[in-house]
Amino acid sequence: MSTIDALDKKILRMLKDNARIPFTKIAEDLKVPDTTIHFRINKMLKKRIIRGFSTLVDPRAFGYSTASMVKIKIGGHIVPDLSVKYAREFAEKISAREDVIFVGIGPTETELIIIYYKKGSASDEFMNYLDGSPDIVSIEKFDFIEIKKGDIM
Repeated sequence: MSTIDALDKKILRMLKDNARIPFTKIAEDLKVPDTTIHFRINKMLKKRIIRGFSTLVDPRAFGYSTASMVKIKIGGHIVPDLSVKYAREFAEKISAREDVIFVGIGPTETELIIIYYKKGSASDEFMNYLDGSPDIVSIEKFDFIEIKKGDIM
């Protein structure tokens, strides 16, 4: 990854707080020409330091009321490389689900960390989905009661 200087960091902080902030406002607040802001942001886009701009939607708008985190381990295969293969395939498959908002593969390459939304607390459709997979050898679940930081999740 390319290094960024103090001005780039200030620009990124402002965009993180509000991706819709006008470049002229950033320039005004940072006391630099707006052409500098345009140039810097375009440079960071080309270098993929900025990967895009997005809209943060309240999950309750889709009927989701809570979030949970699950750590699963894929295994039980005679050939260990098969467990790695199935873990990666499973990670791709669940990444396509609307209710899944984060999927990370751990250092053993057979452990996955998943964060997902649920509708209500009585029924957990996602856990039922996981229970149906023969490749999963262990599941640890953590329900969030409140999110203090990271409302993107």
